[in-house]
Amino acid sequence: MSWDLGLGHAVDREGRALHYDGRHSPHPPTKNERPPMHSAPLRCLATLVLAMLAGCGSDDADEDGGPGGEEVGTALLGTWRSKDCEPSGATGSRRRTYIFTPTDVKITYELFSGTQCEAGPKIFTVTTHGDAAFVGKSSTLPGVTHVLFTFKSRAITPAEAGVNVLKNACTQYDWVAEKEVDVSQDGCKALVQSNTECPIEYDLASIVDGVAYFGDRSVPLCSEETRPAKLAQWGVVKQS
Repeated sequence: MSWDLGLGHAVDREGRALHYDGRHSPHPPTKNERPPMHSAPLRCLATLVLAMLAGCGSDDADEDGGPGGEEVGTALLGTWRSKDCEPSGATGSRRRTYIFTPTDVKITYELFSGTQCEAGPKIFTVTTHGDAAFVGKSSTLPGVTHVLFTFKSRAITPAEAGVNVLKNACTQYDWVAEKEVDVSQDGCKALVQSNTECPIEYDLASIVDGVAYFGDRSVPLCSEETRPAKLAQWGVVKQS
């Protein structure tokens, strides 16, 4: 969820920055594209992390069928986790977890160096907590409902491999491995937006064949005008 997922940044398979025109490669990077995280220049960090968080869009997931409106909100109750290890840019990967209750939602993004997720190392985890309101079916996407995510808190927990990355990126915080830092008020530069910068995300949600999809994040989600026009490629599945 947004930690600056709405900036519209992504990278192609060569690591070049792409912008709001939506041009990007939906294909996972090859095994040859895995330089160590510590060798990447800091100026590339924001682009890499945004790509890790944002993922790719797809025209394949906005399909017909499935519940809409409040039915989606009810169907999403419980814990959902990334169906696959999701590629992010040329060198990274991620896993997402959504925990929906009748009163709130908690979302975590685990970011890894390398394309194999837990093979890692893990860089850091971004956690958001807030409310989810399912506000009606999309008029243009069959089986898709509009959802508003209103954020109460945003936090980052660095892994050992991510401490220096975050110390260089956001110097106002005291970064210690495995210690969660609340960034709700001030954000973390290009990595995580503050609650003031983006208090609400205007998103999409749909469940197709037991897999839940949310909106494509190659454009900002912080206003109704920039609500995604399609679902993201990567889905999450309910945990037993």
